[in-house]
Amino acid sequence: MTAISRSSATGRNTPPVFPFLSIAIYYFSRLVSGGSYEAYVYLFGGLMVAFDTGSLWLFLRLARRLWGEERASQLGWTYSLLFVPLIFCWWNFEGITAFSILLALVLLVEGHERGSAVAVGLGTMTKLVPLLILPAVVRTGPRAAGSPTPWWWGW
Repeated sequence: MTAISRSSATGRNTPPVFPFLSIAIYYFSRLVSGGSYEAYVYLFGGLMVAFDTGSLWLFLRLARRLWGEERASQLGWTYSLLFVPLIFCWWNFEGITAFSILLALVLLVEGHERGSAVAVGLGTMTKLVPLLILPAVVRTGPRAAGSPTPWWWGW
């Protein structure tokens, strides 16, 4: 565990959430199958597919909100056909990053600025890319009438 924490503190673009998640899946696979590597691979792959499925659902929800049902259906089919072969899902953790970005955008569009900020924070703990959405979250936050301070200062 200390090697994971040390490697995360070196400034790479991978904060420690993914290694901890991978270790949790490994321990769970040991409980389920007695230490089978195949069980770990299938559990990890299933989790990544779940994140990708959640991303598709969030993408459709956002598209319906912005463009209507017919256009959302077209975009959803395009998005689902753009998936790289299924094995790609099992090789990295970009699905978690995409899920957190889409979740932050959906929450932001629906007016849940604080929830969007939390989604950005959780996504940033996986990879630093979701930080790119943070200025939009901060900019769209509600301000009290006549208050020069942003909403997030009151937390």
